[in-house]
Amino acid sequence: MAKANLSVLFLDLRGKAGNVVFRKTKDGIIVAPRSRNNNPQTAAQQAVRSAFTSATRQWRNLTPAQVQAWENWANNSSFNFDSAFTAWMQLATKWILANGGNGFAPTTPPSNEFWGDNLEVSVTVKTGQLVFSANRPNSSNVVTEILWQPLSSQNRKPQSRAFRTANYFSFRTGQMSWSFSVPAGWYAAGYRFVNKTTGQVSGFFPITVPGPVAFSVTTPSNNSNSTSSTTRRNNKARTTSRKSSTKRTATRATSTKQTATWKNNTSNTSTTSNSSNNSNSNSTVNKFTKTNRKSSTSSNSTPSNSTRSTKSVKTTSNPTSKTSTSTKTSNFKKKAA
Repeated sequence: MAKANLSVLFLDLRGKAGNVVFRKTKDGIIVAPRSRNNNPQTAAQQAVRSAFTSATRQWRNLTPAQVQAWENWANNSSFNFDSAFTAWMQLATKWILANGGNGFAPTTPPSNEFWGDNLEVSVTVKTGQLVFSANRPNSSNVVTEILWQPLSSQNRKPQSRAFRTANYFSFRTGQMSWSFSVPAGWYAAGYRFVNKTTGQVSGFFPITVPGPVAFSVTTPSNNSNSTSSTTRRNNKARTTSRKSSTKRTATRATSTKQTATWKNNTSNTSTTSNSSNNSNSNSTVNKFTKTNRKSSTSSNSTPSNSTRSTKSVKTTSNPTSKTSTSTKTSNFKKKAA
């Protein structure tokens, strides 16, 4: 976090710009990196936001004398609050959460320091659960804030600002443990105490756990469920394999059918082509035969027969085609000779 000294051109600077945030405090303008957090809208987030909203509304109803009292307390507190509003919001929000999310926080600041409670909390691992246990009950006006943090691996170091509140729990006789379900993975745990009367919070107490910095939690499993799950997976794999095999067979059959159709079409085309060629050949042969026959007949016939044929043609032709017919007859006689 950096501080900025403003020039005569800028007397105030607040808001967001790119990847930084500007905030005005009593010590000057603070420049901090802009954070972009996920917003999964969990129940714990909604509870904190509701408490924050309620504390803000209550602040507006404080008298000037009460505000001044909070200002004096913030300046003299060991927590180094920026302002009276910051001190109020921290204590009032915690007070509302520790008391079930209802009621009005104290309008006057606390008169004494709060150091916590005289008990220790440990954690054990069950299948898919974290179990927090205390060695003695909480005091009447104190609750334990149980904290936890998921880690990416067993060697991951927990971050102080990444702990999440799991519950505000009051350990008492007959209820010396509390558990909640978590996904499989590695976790770090801790706790702190909250004064239900003033909203003050103690320091953070990390829990010593087996392993480097965390412990592994496994999901529930039993032999029958595991067997049925394996059987379902195997059956699904077989069904998928059968579907794929059937699909491949259908594809092959379609391909074979298309090939057979192509062959039939090719055969029919070939047959048609052969028939056409044969027909053309036969036609050519027939024409050739007829021509030979005509030539043979013409060569063996006498001039009188040719003359008769010519005369016959002349008598049946019209006057316009006499020359054409005579020319054809002359050419025919030359070929015959």
